[in-house]
Amino acid sequence: MEYKYTKEQLEAVEKLKKADGCKCNHWYEIKTQEDIDFLLEKYGSFHDAYIKNIQYNGAIYWHRRSNDKSTISLFFESCWVEPKIEMQFSKLERLNLVGEKVEPFYDCFLSIEGEKIFFGDSLFDSEKINESANASIFAIARELRWRFIK
Repeated sequence: MEYKYTKEQLEAVEKLKKADGCKCNHWYEIKTQEDIDFLLEKYGSFHDAYIKNIQYNGAIYWHRRSNDKSTISLFFESCWVEPKIEMQFSKLERLNLVGEKVEPFYDCFLSIEGEKIFFGDSLFDSEKINESANASIFAIARELRWRFIK
């Protein structure tokens, strides 16, 4: 039996593919719950998105070590949203990637708790970080921004 999509489902997919209302290469900062909601709406809650590339820009000086200027970017692709997305974390506290667990996201966990931003796949639980370490992909940082890229 073949599944038939409803008109509303097909329209939602078309809207996602166009990333309505977002400009490519324009940075959007995550500072509030509204910012999180906007990102999740525009990128389909990262459903079926996967990490295509990771880029680290370190800032280690000969006289001191600082992660305040270091950034790490996760580049995602999705079969639902046409442009790729870059998530850039600054003031990174932790990045966790478990090689055999790197699969497309079912959806994502994204929240602001105090001064920290938590981002991870659906298996991540910010209250159980040590248990999550073996089961998921996640980042903890004090700053996060994102943009669509071609």
